[in-house]
Amino acid sequence: MAQRKKMTNKTNLERRMRILVGDDNPQVRESLARDLKLRNLEVDLVSNPQEVVAKARTGNYDVVVSDLQYTPEGREGYDVLRELQNIRAKKVLYTAQSGFESESEALELGVDYFVSAKDASRLYKLLDELKGGNRK
Repeated sequence: MAQRKKMTNKTNLERRMRILVGDDNPQVRESLARDLKLRNLEVDLVSNPQEVVAKARTGNYDVVVSDLQYTPEGREGYDVLRELQNIRAKKVLYTAQSGFESESEALELGVDYFVSAKDASRLYKLLDELKGGNRK
């Protein structure tokens, strides 16, 4: 019995952090996936806000990274945040849009982190910190 418990604990410690990435741009998705996998993270990719919401609600992810704009005039990332306010995963809005208004609205909708797509290194640093045990 003790041996089985020991194996379970080891398995839990070795579990890789799971990331869901939603972005309409295939180059952005693939670039993020490549870089995140190099950090030993499990990554699933989706291309629209409906898929982000559906997959995130499964509870299988530690972090959900979503774009703000899935269409040229869109603000779908805010809809994603609105739909996912009660999930346990950390929510990251990863977007080229920036400014006080964008960040304020995202914070009101429960985003945990607002990261500029112009600074991917900040996203990677954040995920490295979360992977290191700073998760809730």
